[in-house]
Amino acid sequence: MLAARPSMGKTAFALNIAEHVTVSEGLPALVFPIASDERGLPISVQAVARPHEDATLLAWAASHEQRLYGAHGIPTPHPSTV
Repeated sequence: MLAARPSMGKTAFALNIAEHVTVSEGLPALVFPIASDERGLPISVQAVARPHEDATLLAWAASHEQRLYGAHGIPTPHPSTV
């Protein structure tokens, strides 16, 4: 868990760590939004797979995208933003 006040660079810091680990180890990785908070800010998931498991990672992401967004890939808005 990474916590700090808003606009302190938490996302950039976390992505930098993730990029370093995945690039240095040659691991496939992806980041995709899964929801938004009450202010409409994105909440994302980063997934990392074993070396050479790109297809497995993409299949996992596709199944979650289908579950989250449905057949048309349209995100459901957070109730507070409607």
